[in-house]
Amino acid sequence: GQRGGVEWWAGGGGGGGYKGVAGVGGFWERGGGGADGRAVGGGVGGGRCWLQVRELDVASQIVAFAKVYLQVAPPEGLDLAAQVAYCWNYWPGEEPVLVVFDDVTGYERVAEVLPPEESGRFVVLMTTRRQDLPLMVASFEIEVLSEAAALALLQQIVGMERTAAELEMAKAICEWVGYLPLGLELVGEYLRQKPE
Repeated sequence: GQRGGVEWWAGGGGGGGYKGVAGVGGFWERGGGGADGRAVGGGVGGGRCWLQVRELDVASQIVAFAKVYLQVAPPEGLDLAAQVAYCWNYWPGEEPVLVVFDDVTGYERVAEVLPPEESGRFVVLMTTRRQDLPLMVASFEIEVLSEAAALALLQQIVGMERTAAELEMAKAICEWVGYLPLGLELVGEYLRQKPE
């Protein structure tokens, strides 16, 4: 199914260092470690960094994320581009890190702030509703699910009891993530870990 394709593709089957998921947008979470590795194929034990691209300054988000969550503070006096490079170079740990550039409206919005591909450490995932990513970005299109299929996927992750007890909320969640499998997996895993 769709999930198996994403796992194959994110695990390297799709080729290229940067990945783009067309048909996905509007989702943001920040934090370290956890469920996202399962959602995109595992092997991402170094945590995750979610960056909203559509309306926010991406470079500032990277620096703020590194300061708040990683205690990585670039030296004073560096311009913003140099601060971003510093953050990527001094990212703590050695395990792979998932970096999601969410809702990319144009490649030019992220081109200058991407982590160094040669490090081999960062798994970059770009979500977009556009179909025209550059050739160096391996693309994988995700189709929107029907409401019934989206609810079934959410039930698989969160559990039948909980979704049945809160059916209207479950439907609202499905609509909020645009009936997209990746969004449902991420929200569902978050809800599964937070039983209340």
